[in-house]
Amino acid sequence: MNKSFLLLAWLLFLISSCKTPEGKEKSAVPIDSHAVHTVTSGDTAIYAGASSDYIIFGRFCGECMGECATMYKFDPVNRTLFADHSDSYWKYHSDGTMKFATTISDPAVIALVQEIPDEIPDELLHAEAGEQRFGCPDCADGCGIFFEIGKGKISRKFYIDNQTDKLEGDVKAFAEYLQEVLAKI
Repeated sequence: MNKSFLLLAWLLFLISSCKTPEGKEKSAVPIDSHAVHTVTSGDTAIYAGASSDYIIFGRFCGECMGECATMYKFDPVNRTLFADHSDSYWKYHSDGTMKFATTISDPAVIALVQEIPDEIPDELLHAEAGEQRFGCPDCADGCGIFFEIGKGKISRKFYIDNQTDKLEGDVKAFAEYLQEVLAKI
């Protein structure tokens, strides 16, 4: 019991004392309630909606054969959509790149994807951490949903359980919405 308490206290201390690479304290993420949300971190900001640089979303499955992690990158300003069918998602954490080599130009798909920024729940945009998990993404071979929004060098990454019955509230609704979008692309 004492070891568990000490470990928990140590972890809480580490988390609360984190600083950004620039040496600035991490802060809460203020959000307005309009369609364009502002996420701040130090002196930089992420804007959901037409002002964000990009949105990346897709589904990943760790135990599969073939195309196991199809991702899409949407540029809201230029209304361009690209797909990565190469499974480069698995290397994304180590080398920071995905291979968005396929251009999707279907106007109906672009119109569908263009609505995503308006559907992002405030709970995701209020997240202090640069990365956050909801549920247990890809546990028991259940796959997961990846969602990232970025502006400049600042991004927020979310790993969401594909088994939406294990989620709650706005995150559940957003995960189900992304599943519908992915099914239509």
